[in-house]
Amino acid sequence: YRRLMIIKRTIGESAFLVEYQLHPRESVDQFLPTEALEACVDGKLRMYVPVEGETFPNPKGYAVYGGMDVGKEIHPSHISMFVELPPEPGQDQGWLVQVYHAWLDKMAYNKQVEIVNELMRYFNPTRFHWDSTRSELEDRALSKQARPVKFKKNLKASMATLLEKRVMNSWYHKTGEGEGAGPGVIFLGHADDRQMRSMKQMHKDF
Repeated sequence: YRRLMIIKRTIGESAFLVEYQLHPRESVDQFLPTEALEACVDGKLRMYVPVEGETFPNPKGYAVYGGMDVGKEIHPSHISMFVELPPEPGQDQGWLVQVYHAWLDKMAYNKQVEIVNELMRYFNPTRFHWDSTRSELEDRALSKQARPVKFKKNLKASMATLLEKRVMNSWYHKTGEGEGAGPGVIFLGHADDRQMRSMKQMHKDF
């Protein structure tokens, strides 16, 4: 045992799990566990798509949050919108339920701005942030309701930690070990769809 622990410290935990405990390398490098992510998906959820002249049906006035990772060619932009449900007793936050998401493949930035502006009109989000690290959407008449944020390393780490916490909470609740766990997150789609595949490919060294 002592010899194995020396090897583990020498080569690192990830390499040790792969080489000595026969874990698949993908599972070791993966930031969010596959089984936990798949516990967050509900294929029966409804996707709300903006319709001209209509607004998101939200009679109880739940908070709506959204965000956009900006890209274009190799890494296309992705937009997500979530509703926060009322907090459960003893909690100060509620579950997040995804109500919309879209990949904007090979789409010109002006067209992306049009889509974001329509989403702002339809969902009227409490808060919506977009990745302004490279300033692609600036000076394109983007709605002021969409707030720019530069994704610095410390912010990305903080966001990833919060996402991990919600994903793991969902997993604990689904497996019957939810006692003491906080609110989770529920995503649209299925376990093998593009959004899930993207999150499964997120490595620990993001």
